[in-house]
Amino acid sequence: MQGSHLFSARVALAVLCLALLPAWGAPKPPAARKLEALCAQPRLWALTPDEFMAAAHKLGFGWTDAQKGGALAGGAGLEFAGCKATEARATFEGGKLASLLIMLYGRAESGAVNQFQFDEMLEQTRKDLAAWAGSAPLPLPDISGPARSKIQHVAWTNAPTRLELEWSALKPQVFEGKKLEFRADYIRLRLLSAAAVPASGTAAVKPRGAADLKARLKREANGDVLLGEVPMVQMGPKSNPLSVTAERVLRYFGLNFDQYQAGQVSDSFATATGNNVTGLRDSLKKIAQKFGLRLIVLQDLEIRDFQRLVQDYNHAALAAHESKVTLEAAGNDICRLYWNMNMDVLRTAKLKRTVDFARFKTEVSKQIELGVPLIWHVMMGKVPEKDLNVSGSCVFLPRLIIGYNAKTGELLLSDGFGAGHELKRMKWEDAWAIGLSLYVIKPNSLP
Repeated sequence: MQGSHLFSARVALAVLCLALLPAWGAPKPPAARKLEALCAQPRLWALTPDEFMAAAHKLGFGWTDAQKGGALAGGAGLEFAGCKATEARATFEGGKLASLLIMLYGRAESGAVNQFQFDEMLEQTRKDLAAWAGSAPLPLPDISGPARSKIQHVAWTNAPTRLELEWSALKPQVFEGKKLEFRADYIRLRLLSAAAVPASGTAAVKPRGAADLKARLKREANGDVLLGEVPMVQMGPKSNPLSVTAERVLRYFGLNFDQYQAGQVSDSFATATGNNVTGLRDSLKKIAQKFGLRLIVLQDLEIRDFQRLVQDYNHAALAAHESKVTLEAAGNDICRLYWNMNMDVLRTAKLKRTVDFARFKTEVSKQIELGVPLIWHVMMGKVPEKDLNVSGSCVFLPRLIIGYNAKTGELLLSDGFGAGHELKRMKWEDAWAIGLSLYVIKPNSLP
């Protein structure tokens, strides 16, 4: 009888433990990181990068570049005034905090939502922000966004900070005989210095002029001629490389444009970020036109250029006792064609076009001297690079050319991968071998 009671007690204890196991073993939700705490900082909009980080590191911020031109926080638990956020980006200009961009919803990161869900999310966000600011929002004029979307925004002032809530979605419509469904793009909050906003509440932002751009040019003792203060925009796991590159260029010109707006344009070109050269060019052209800028094509390889490249390569391969390549054997895939080529043979083949190579160097140097970065579409992985592992991959990606060094015979470039990728070097010959396309987006005031 005693053994029976003992057995029953053990069973009861085991059942109790099993019942409690989910509570004991369940992971605790992350502690909330309340971004509004930054607004309590004295002289918030006069904080230097180091002063900002002293207050912001506990919220999960980290530098996006070694020059401390930007900081990024992401992950679960991030919020502002009760509104859940996916990430927050701080930017600095003139050695002071210039803005905080807080993403509340982004289609790429959070997934698609229907119109009802989007409207409900937006309504609750507006209520939470109005409660925090203690006032009704100031409506601002709508802006025509990319890809037939509309950018809407409202603002509050909670001195010394101005809050601008901005959202964009494509409403159901018929365009050129085709029915376009609802598409939610983003909801985001921008924090600015209230003192820096004109009394009208809006300001026409013009791109930096020729004198300002030239003033950004740096000439170092080692022979580097490079652009200073090129913003770093860290590419996330779901980021669109074209969008990130476009944001870096337009922000360099002093324009308020980011990868989410750029993504609205490139959504129209599903292959724009991969191996389709035409998609990349068309997307860049639309982004430039949106801001009254122009896209200049400095190099753009067409099918006949690839055919000529194959001929040059196979001649060089024969002399080097290497295998020939054909577009057909690569499945008519330009990327795979490049990947199948031996780098030494490819370099030799392309350098035989001495006039084209000289033109490439001249164009790069010319644009850098004007203070303009170049968008460079290249085959990644053909040239070994430190901190860049694309082994076994076949991919073309846009990069930025930000300078050159005539003494060392190098091109200076930058990638949107965060700290450590702000400035890289590559020999002119290697750069010429792996490039496909070369573009610049520039204001109409520049030659």
